Amino acid sequence: DVLTEDGTAYMGYSAELEWRVARLGYGHLLRQDAKKRSHTRTSLRASEVETGEVLAWRSPNLQATATLQRVDRGVKKELLRNDDGAVVWDCMHPRSEALLEVEPDDDMPGPARITGIGYAERLTLTMAPWKLPIKRLRWGRFTGKTKGLVWLDWQGPHNVSVFIEDGLEVRGRVDDLTTFTVGGSRVELTERRVLREGPLGTTALAALGGALDFVPLRFLGTVEHKWFAHGVAVDEDGMRHEGLVIDEIVEFP
Repeated sequence: DVLTEDGTAYMGYSAELEWRVARLGYGHLLRQDAKKRSHTRTSLRASEVETGEVLAWRSPNLQATATLQRVDRGVKKELLRNDDGAVVWDCMHPRSEALLEVEPDDDMPGPARITGIGYAERLTLTMAPWKLPIKRLRWGRFTGKTKGLVWLDWQGPHNVSVFIEDGLEVRGRVDDLTTFTVGGSRVELTERRVLREGPLGTTALAALGGALDFVPLRFLGTVEHKWFAHGVAVDEDGMRHEGLVIDEIVEFP
């Protein structure tokens, strides 16, 4: 993610899938400005990613590159391991200083060089995603100049919650749709707007078309709700921190 002070959100994705004899790459770039105008690019090739203190993301097909300089240290967690496989979540850059360069055109207008607050994570699954023991996922991040917060709340047959404050794993809870407690910070979201909403088969995965013929239709009915918001985090000393937020709810059939 790269979020800017004028309320523009950029979200870049890269995925590689190996399933039986199938191999599939995927790249996607979503841009939405403060006036809710959305633009996307999609590729059937995964992007190039180099990780470390500086993360480099490159996609010639999406005509975009990004560089993220870590501010808060990452947290890596194994969320699940069973007979079907494992799920590892690597929150590599909970908060970073980001530079995004995009070749603008009619499908992706805007400046060619964007600076803002960044976030990056990697999810590794060795099981089919439709076998995940999950019914509802709440997943988000608050990124500000003086505070970084991340929440992951996995509900279903296998419950998992992870909360990160300034690069450290802490206790926390999801209070309701617009408030969270993460470590010593209480977060409130305002000015929420929808970035993307609907079944995965018609939103994030729509461009893959027949490449997903092997995926159960039921899984393609998984519904995502993705928002951009402004947020205020108040810590135990009463200090206020302003930030930008990406918040998501995913509901599995």
